[in-house]
Amino acid sequence: MSKKKSTKNRGTLVVSRKQAIALMEGLCFTTANKWSDEKLVNKLNKLPELIDTETTVGDMKDSALNDFMEQIVTAVGDGIKIMTKKTTTTTTKKTKKTKKSKPGAETTKAPATERAGKSSKKKVKKTTPAAAPKKGKVERDEYGNKANSQAGKINAVLLKAGKKHVTAEQIEKKTGLTRARINGHLSYLIDKGFAKSSDEGYRGKPSKKK
Repeated sequence: MSKKKSTKNRGTLVVSRKQAIALMEGLCFTTANKWSDEKLVNKLNKLPELIDTETTVGDMKDSALNDFMEQIVTAVGDGIKIMTKKTTTTTTKKTKKTKKSKPGAETTKAPATERAGKSSKKKVKKTTPAAAPKKGKVERDEYGNKANSQAGKINAVLLKAGKKHVTAEQIEKKTGLTRARINGHLSYLIDKGFAKSSDEGYRGKPSKKK
C-alpha cells in the first residue's frame, strides 16, 4: 500500500474533517478528534510514512475507511496535497482579509520613521527547510512487517510465545492497540498461513523465509 511520495505538488484533494478523524482513530490515533485542522492535515499528508503495507483500518470488513485510506496514500504519492474543508475555508478567508485596504490609507501618510518601523515588522524571516534524512534499510520481522509498526508489535507477541497460545486480550495488554486492529491483523496472518486459531487462542507459525 505504501507509495513513494512525490516532491512535486500537483494540486489538492479536499476531504471532510469528520471522515479524516474517523480514519486516524481507526489507525489507533485515539486523540485525533482533539487535533487542530493543521495537525490533522499534516498527519494525512504524512500517512504513507505512518502505516505499513498490510495496515487495515479497524475491522477488515470496514471497506469504506480502507478505501479512503488507499485514496489518501495514492494521492500523496502522486504529489497531491491533502486538505480538509475547514482548512480550505480558513485559508480563503485569510487571503480575502489580507487584500482589504484600510479606509483613508491613500490620503493619510504616516511619518517616515513610523512607516519604516511597520515595514520592518512585515518582513518575514526566510528559513531554509532542513534536508530530509536519508532513509536506511527498513528492518522487517519474520512475517515481513516493519519491526516497529503496529503489525510488527502483534507479530512480536506471537513469535515470543513460541508454541504457546495467546489470546487477543493478552495481545491488547502487551501492545496497547485496539481490539479491532489486533483482530484485523490476526485475520491477515491466518490467511497468509503465519498463524493458527483455536479455542485456546492464537499461535504463530515460523515463516518459511530465511
